[in-house]
Amino acid sequence: MNKDIKLYLTALSKAVKRARKAQHLKQIDLADIANLETMSIKRAENPNLVDDLKLSTFIFIIRALNLDSNIVVYPELKEMQPTKSELLNFITTNCSEADCKFIFPAFKELVKMAHSSNLSDIRD
Repeated sequence: MNKDIKLYLTALSKAVKRARKAQHLKQIDLADIANLETMSIKRAENPNLVDDLKLSTFIFIIRALNLDSNIVVYPELKEMQPTKSELLNFITTNCSEADCKFIFPAFKELVKMAHSSNLSDIRD
């Protein structure tokens, strides 16, 4: 197996396990939510077995956990810009198109305020 692929699969495996534990789910609970066998979750969380899983299995797991796929594909993004990554993940997993249309004007104003020279006044 390609060394780079193994690194990404290991990162994916660790991200799945971290996300599951952060949501206080047991492997059997995640399997139920993702409509998978518990053994698939066990294999997905084991870096030594992860290369044997189907892509569809990971898609079901990632969606069940509302896991930002960028954390897996671009693990450095999470470390470099956690706030931006978390905001994008929140919007994509929690907001409908109608929500976004409603929120966008206020969001634009908040960004303008954050960029203003009076940022210290805004934070107080």
